[in-house]
Amino acid sequence: MDANWAKVMLDAVALLVSLWALWVASRRAARDDVNRRIQELSDKVDALGERVSRAEERISAAPTHDDLGKVYRRLEDISSVLHQLVGEQKATNTTLRIVTEHMVATGRQG
Repeated sequence: MDANWAKVMLDAVALLVSLWALWVASRRAARDDVNRRIQELSDKVDALGERVSRAEERISAAPTHDDLGKVYRRLEDISSVLHQLVGEQKATNTTLRIVTEHMVATGRQG
């Protein structure tokens, strides 16, 4: 019975060692998976940081509110001048029409 008992104990020890090895392997796989995921997240954060840096550079080069105000005021000046030129052109056309009508009425040719 000692031989059988020794075989049972040896099988039990072998089973425990196998279970322990399986548990260690599964923990190692889980740890490796967690490390891989952490690395992926770290890579994504780094890429996002680079994108934010590029966006900040572009924003810093964009026109400010004051710059846009200056452009708006300049456009208002141009619009005012344009309206003045349109009015003057209408006046010139009216004068030319009156002169032409007078010349036709009096029979004179230019």
